[in-house]
Amino acid sequence: MTLRRLMITAALAPACLTSALHAQGPERTLGAPTARLTEPFSEIAAVRELRDGRVIVLDGKEQRIVVADLARGSVTPIGAKGRGPGEFLRALRFIALPGDTTWVVDAQGGRVLVIGPDATPIGVVTTFPSPASDSGISTNALRAADGLGRLYVVKTKAPVSEGNLAPPDSTRIMRYDRARGTVTPVGLVALPDTKITVQRSGKEITAVDIMRTPFSVGDEWDVRASGQVVIARRAPYRLEVLALGQPPMRGPVIAASPRRVTEADKTEYLAAMPNGASVKRESVPWPDVMAVFLPRALVVTEREAWVRRSGAPDAKVAAHDVFDLQGRRIAGLSVPSEVRILLVTARGVYVARTDEDGLQYVERHALPR
Repeated sequence: MTLRRLMITAALAPACLTSALHAQGPERTLGAPTARLTEPFSEIAAVRELRDGRVIVLDGKEQRIVVADLARGSVTPIGAKGRGPGEFLRALRFIALPGDTTWVVDAQGGRVLVIGPDATPIGVVTTFPSPASDSGISTNALRAADGLGRLYVVKTKAPVSEGNLAPPDSTRIMRYDRARGTVTPVGLVALPDTKITVQRSGKEITAVDIMRTPFSVGDEWDVRASGQVVIARRAPYRLEVLALGQPPMRGPVIAASPRRVTEADKTEYLAAMPNGASVKRESVPWPDVMAVFLPRALVVTEREAWVRRSGAPDAKVAAHDVFDLQGRRIAGLSVPSEVRILLVTARGVYVARTDEDGLQYVERHALPR
């Protein structure tokens, strides 16, 4: 059996879903805005705050990286598209390393662009030493770093292996200690649901299409400076905190009543896909109900974790669950639906605000009370 072609279809999920919130607790609201950039972005994919208060911003759609001074309102480009020094082909995410060094994962270039503390490119990383306990680390597997500069990567089984066609349902988080050259398993997290469609010519497989189920989400996770891995589990919905050498801290299950998927949801979903106009609606594996939370729902603060709950398309407010780092829900947080929380630091809450034309702006707000 020969596999001639493997197509992977990554569908974009819209930012509007819904579920009922049953857990109780005091309600917070977003603090007043303290700074705002007038520079518009198409899709703010990542923000990293520097110690002097400036922020590095990645526009995932325009593939543009800038350093912005919110106090002065200035925006300065960093790097450019290309394969040369200080360039990138497709910037995917930031890895915030200690000392204001930022790695930019270049998914297409297969390397990392290194941005120094002065917010200028200072080099690239193309390979990682292969620890004895591991077969190697790919650039695209990089997800996060902690306060000691240890990297957190994912290892996922191939969807087609040894003749079996089965999309992986989970991925393993690994901690890579560059100083010691060791890789240590941290835990498993669920992946979004997928559907496999196989095309054959006689007995021979000619193509395998793997499509993410619309409105599906995996477990969301991030890493604290201490090295704790904070996970928002999708099923059952709860917060979990992992630390090496310690038992997991699992909070109580949070009840949810997700709403049913409507035709309006399907229309909005297809409109958000790059090739949505050519997709046949009946060919999409629509689920019956929405997920409890969405991709990029988790934000980890110094002492808490915030999870944005799914909301109806016409909702005016986006509800968040606020957890302590023992996994207990301690409060709720409401923000305008056009606001997405990007990052929380001692200076405040950085958000992306989307206007009626679909343009996004970086704002900083005072911390909620």
